[in-house]
Amino acid sequence: MISLIVCRAFQGIGASGLYSLTQIGLVEIGPTDRRSLMGALVGVTLAIAFVLGPIIGGVISELSDWRWLFNMNVPCGLVTILVITSFWPQERVADLLSWSAFRSIDFLGSAMLISSSGFLVFAMQQAGSQVLAWNSPGIIVSFIVSILSWLTFILWEIHLARKRHRHIEPIFPIHLMGKRVYAAGLLVTLFTGFPYICFSIILPERFQMVNSQSPLMAGVRILPLLVACACGSFLGAALSSKRNNTSYTLVGASCLQLLGVGLMTTVSGDSERAIAQYGFQAIFGLGVGLSFSAATIMTNVMATEPNERAPAQGAVAQARVLGGCVGLSLCTILFNLHATQNLSGHLTDAELGMIHRSPLLGLQLPTKLRELVRTVYIDAFGLEIKVIAIACAIMVVISLFTLEKQPPSIELLTAPLKDESSSYRRGSDSGTEINDIAPQQQHTG
Repeated sequence: MISLIVCRAFQGIGASGLYSLTQIGLVEIGPTDRRSLMGALVGVTLAIAFVLGPIIGGVISELSDWRWLFNMNVPCGLVTILVITSFWPQERVADLLSWSAFRSIDFLGSAMLISSSGFLVFAMQQAGSQVLAWNSPGIIVSFIVSILSWLTFILWEIHLARKRHRHIEPIFPIHLMGKRVYAAGLLVTLFTGFPYICFSIILPERFQMVNSQSPLMAGVRILPLLVACACGSFLGAALSSKRNNTSYTLVGASCLQLLGVGLMTTVSGDSERAIAQYGFQAIFGLGVGLSFSAATIMTNVMATEPNERAPAQGAVAQARVLGGCVGLSLCTILFNLHATQNLSGHLTDAELGMIHRSPLLGLQLPTKLRELVRTVYIDAFGLEIKVIAIACAIMVVISLFTLEKQPPSIELLTAPLKDESSSYRRGSDSGTEINDIAPQQQHTG
């Protein structure tokens, strides 16, 4: 188990980099006249990854050993490395590995961002799973460290924005938060991650707990969410292909998510036979897809400076995952509180602790207890959906702040950046362009 935890930590370090860098890379290296398409591809990639994961996990856990969940990454990683080294435009490696580039890294900002998010999620998950009590020293210290890290991060980025350390490239240009549209779009992304990642986890879990589906079939039953999300991503890009309609798209996307979640509150315990619930998934997924692509395009429009686009997109990626982590933690807290209130007199402490760690472990209990856990889970699921609906309602309100009378032209995405010196061909005849990354710009400055 210790080896598993350690290796998962290393895997998380690599995965977090890939998660944000691929989104940034698609936008940066893609053709400048197809930025809307790049936004759609980002949305489709996220939709497939988040929803296809439970399906693949279900197949592997049902047909093989859990170790293949990790082993499968080896051939996939090797193929990816081969493709990147063969086709990725050649970078100026000497500049990237120079001392000047190293000094430009915002180490303090990066550390504070990791600390603030990590300790927050850790405290909520550990206390929510009742591994530690809410008033335990570990949880209290984690919350305090998270708050102090957030404050330090904000103050440090403000300090860098005043050009006090010109050689350091801020991990997040804090002045972007002064742009109402970008700040609202970032918050919409945060609240989009909340319901989407929650649904990607609790819906397959519900099909297993309530409807006695196998892990594979539970994953298959959320395919409407995946398909609708992918379609929404391309639709969102199409809506802004000629004119900047990203604000209207975000408002519509938020309303669709609220509608889908609101309809999901009507799903009862025995509604496995109700086809309508798959339509509810599709409505919600369409809104998520529209939001994914519109947020990506909006970020590129608002980040007008070439050295802003990468950190601006990275912040959007971070917000999406952070929203999902907080959402999952809240769902865990709700279920465990409800389970403790209704199962304490029926289960032993060991059995209750098992349920707190994972509701699916309740399937291992005797028949009578299993039915009791099932009933409690149905009630808790209803509470979780209501909380998700509240988050979506807040998202709708925030999305209204992205509206502008005269939004920036979508042509800003295709116009050459004023200091873009990277429109050269790098080992390819495709004519693809890539913006200089921040360390290179500092080096040449």
